Amino acid sequence: MLNEAQIIALVAKRFDELKIPYYIGGAVASIVHGEERFTKDADIVIRILPVHIKKFVKAFEFDFVVSEDVVQDSLTRRYAFNIIHIDTAYKIDLYPISDEDEMELAAFARRQRRDIGTGEIWLATAEDVILAKLHWFRKGGEVSEKQWRDVLGVLKVQGENLDFAYLEQMAARFGLADLLARAREDAGSV
Repeated sequence: MLNEAQIIALVAKRFDELKIPYYIGGAVASIVHGEERFTKDADIVIRILPVHIKKFVKAFEFDFVVSEDVVQDSLTRRYAFNIIHIDTAYKIDLYPISDEDEMELAAFARRQRRDIGTGEIWLATAEDVILAKLHWFRKGGEVSEKQWRDVLGVLKVQGENLDFAYLEQMAARFGLADLLARAREDAGSV
């Protein structure tokens, strides 16, 4: 049976084959850049267009639960959808973006190929993980301990390796400067 990293690598390989741009974000990226924790799913940001839908469904329908109608509705209404690996019930949450999604487009421009032990995948940078987590923390009413802990974990582990000029510029651009300052203080000396 496949483990989570192997499933993520399998999905990433299919996106590469379909020429659908993507990057792994969320908890998986925060674990790679920060501190280990349990997660029950993976978050992947994708640039999928209506023209990709049929090929996308065909590529995943044999070993994942996937619905063409759900994918189409997701693109129309601009919300996330998921696919579920049939043998393991591991869930992949997919976040389609458009040209209006400035934060995700910036993250796409900076994404990096990284080996997660099962082959190379496109992964959000540590800075973009921090920004995304701060965004979701704010959007969720600033109460998610999990989001905040992920931000602090990446700040602590990456420390001086982070591009703070980029972080501060983007945090200001997206109204997150106060949260970034608070996170840096909570994380200690970074």
